[in-house]
Amino acid sequence: MLNKSKLQDYADIPSQPWISFNDTVENNNLAKIGYQNVYSILPMVETDYEAVANTSRIRGSSYLDAIYDGMMMFTQSLNNVSDGYMDTNISTCQLLYHSMGNTFIGRNNESFQMNCNGVRTREVALVHMNSSGVLELVGLYNSTYKQVTVWKVHDIFKQISDTPKCGYDMSKCPSDI
Repeated sequence: MLNKSKLQDYADIPSQPWISFNDTVENNNLAKIGYQNVYSILPMVETDYEAVANTSRIRGSSYLDAIYDGMMMFTQSLNNVSDGYMDTNISTCQLLYHSMGNTFIGRNNESFQMNCNGVRTREVALVHMNSSGVLELVGLYNSTYKQVTVWKVHDIFKQISDTPKCGYDMSKCPSDI
């Protein structure tokens, strides 16, 4: 089952994204089978699912989101550093020193960090739709540690065959699929 408290809520992803109302039932069933073979990557968050689901967000470009996240990280760091100093002069070195390794919440409630090289890093989740149509959390990637944690995915790094197991017209599969 998908741990919704850790994943970004995407209101624009419908519960059955394979359905096209202008298409036939047979084609929609084929699209569902294809969709079950797709793994999606979603950003991880450190926030409450209900709070995220109730907020309306404007989706922008990832470039502008990164700029916004950087500015928010800068202001949060500046606020944290200024609380601890009586001196009104705060150097950039002090600001960067207190920013590194801290987790910040970005524009889309995605958590990210600034590592020791000043690079914005993040954690993403690998999700897969099971046969009942429920998204499952099957893996994590942490760009800080360059580490992939995979639980339920088999053959993820193997090359996919060009020929489907059931054939292009589903003639090689049992009828119950």
